[in-house]
Amino acid sequence: MAAATSTDDTYGKARSTVIPSKTAIRKELKKLLDSPLFGQSERLARFLNFTVDHAVNESKDVLKEFLIGTEVYDRRPPYHPSRDSIVRTEARRLRSKLKEYYETEGKNDPVLIYYRPGSYVPVFRSNTCDDRKKALATARPPDRVITVAVLPFQDGSGTEISATFALGITDEVQHKVMHTPGFRVVAASSITQLGPQSTDLPTLVSRFDIEWTIDGTVRVSDKQIRVTARLVSAEGIEVSSQRFQAEARMEDLFDIQEKIASALVSRISPQRSNVTRYWPSPTASNPGHDIATYYAGLMSAEALLDQGISSQLPAALEKFKTMVKQFPECARTQCGIAQCYLRMSQRGIPNSAMLVSEARTAAMKAVQLAPQMMGGHSALATALAMELKWDESEHTFRQAVALGVHHGTYRQFGLFLTATGRFDEGGEYLAQANEIDPFSYIQKISMARYFYHSRRYQEGLEYLSTPCVYGPSPIESSAFLAFIYAASGNTDAAHELAQSLQRSATLTPLLISAVAELYALCGDTAGAQILIDEYELFNPSVPLSNVRRACVALALNDSASVLCYLQRALQEHEAELVWFVTDPRFDRLASHGQIQELLNVVSGNAEVLNRLSSQKVLSLESNSLHSQKQ
Repeated sequence: MAAATSTDDTYGKARSTVIPSKTAIRKELKKLLDSPLFGQSERLARFLNFTVDHAVNESKDVLKEFLIGTEVYDRRPPYHPSRDSIVRTEARRLRSKLKEYYETEGKNDPVLIYYRPGSYVPVFRSNTCDDRKKALATARPPDRVITVAVLPFQDGSGTEISATFALGITDEVQHKVMHTPGFRVVAASSITQLGPQSTDLPTLVSRFDIEWTIDGTVRVSDKQIRVTARLVSAEGIEVSSQRFQAEARMEDLFDIQEKIASALVSRISPQRSNVTRYWPSPTASNPGHDIATYYAGLMSAEALLDQGISSQLPAALEKFKTMVKQFPECARTQCGIAQCYLRMSQRGIPNSAMLVSEARTAAMKAVQLAPQMMGGHSALATALAMELKWDESEHTFRQAVALGVHHGTYRQFGLFLTATGRFDEGGEYLAQANEIDPFSYIQKISMARYFYHSRRYQEGLEYLSTPCVYGPSPIESSAFLAFIYAASGNTDAAHELAQSLQRSATLTPLLISAVAELYALCGDTAGAQILIDEYELFNPSVPLSNVRRACVALALNDSASVLCYLQRALQEHEAELVWFVTDPRFDRLASHGQIQELLNVVSGNAEVLNRLSSQKVLSLESNSLHSQKQ
């Protein structure tokens, strides 16, 4: 590899870049491996050495996650990168270590080695001013940053594991916050020098002009680690309280610490909404409200939204609407409104098209207020997908993911790709979202849906049958597990899970219809019919979507009713139709002429849509099992 030049338009314009020789690269690699930063981390050194050697020798094997997992981290079958995030986690750490090295002892090295986000192929550049900027760049910082002090997390149990974990999680949060745009972090050593006053808020404010502190407690009980993290403003207002729970396994402590720190900072990061850049000016309508007041309300509303429980969604929506009145210029509240409507539209309720329309309106406001915020674009893209505007949706999603990294955007894009049948790409985005915040309730449901719709039943069984390491498993995940059992032919396990779901204290029309459907799929027609009659699932006055009724009818082998309900769902533009094309339930009807036409319509076949629009939608009073029951 002789010295050469290449063109790079990372900064929006072409420029010439000198590529070092193989000899220079190998010298730089040795220098890195001999440095204290990498000398103390054998795993990162192996990652660095393997990928650089692979690239320099121009190996024919593509540097993919599976190759690195098997060659560097000794993973053996059954190794699934979608479930084992070791390579993605280590790649993120490696990029961070390289950045730290070139900002300190390696700042005058003649060669730079770095990795672009999302890639495992090293990049080699001569150490020019422009190349240094590129290698060290992460994201353009906001116009104003928030000064944060990370205080030591306290051991609340007095055990060896809780004491060790408290020290480790403090370091991980400090590291994660330091590398998050929008934050300026007070050095831990500076805080330690204050001695007994190191946790005194007025002292920290006066000495370092901090605006927030982050602290927390660690408790261990019944082989579970529970971390409670608090975000407190300079005025002493508790802005946010986040709780994380995981299995207390000594061999996984480093990974759990990093996952908790990642999830915490991704949820509280100001860069998510560029809140400091788009904060109301002194002449705005509410100049008296400060950033702490805004964040306290925002975190409270987002916590309700992230719980994923349908009964909490109206309360979350009301909180966001109240905040919009107080802070009309802040886009993240509009995003919250959009996400509430989008979640509600997928809960098996009628008139979902109206909710999607409201979501699209709020998302467009968010995009107008903050064009560089990922959340606004991804909310808008999701609304467009639910309106079956596939091309517009994908274009908007691509705009969103080009703006940065966030688990919510990655999750929604991964689900979009799943709904369009691009399971490999969708799985990659969902895996990245899971790496950032594996504690998310919605993320767990999304992973379960992915395995079901992608028909990767064995992977889904392994993923969903394993006790959840990062917090409790949602009831919706159990429902998807039951459907995977049924699709795999294990009707006994599916029926047992359905019975467990029926005993749940959080029965909703959506869950009731799912249980009835599962009973029917398992051959328990009598059990299904009891639920149908008791809850009047086919009564038009019961708030249940046509899509859900079609699924129950399909399980009962009533194809006439299935067609009726799906046509009515299309006529009413129900949001759940977004899943129709890839839903395994309808595989056995794919050859049915009218069902195939509906599939073409939903997937975007304009010719078929024009032809069907002139046809009369079948009446629900057709000669079917359910119309007779009514």
